[in-house]
Amino acid sequence: MTDENIKNLRNLSKVCHRSGILPIFLGILVMFIGGIDFNAYVLAVGLLIFILGYSFVKIADKINKNIG
Repeated sequence: MTDENIKNLRNLSKVCHRSGILPIFLGILVMFIGGIDFNAYVLAVGLLIFILGYSFVKIADKINKNIG
């Protein structure tokens, strides 16, 4: 793999990590608000946001692991 490809993969990993951290915190916040209001729909949406953010972070970890 060329140096340019490795650099691009590292940049992709950084973007995935950054785009995953914010939804994790937003998902926790939405779930907290849904728990206060006892609204199951808001809890489910918060859980979905959290899972999507977590998946982006795990993708970034997997890219970093494969780069070396």
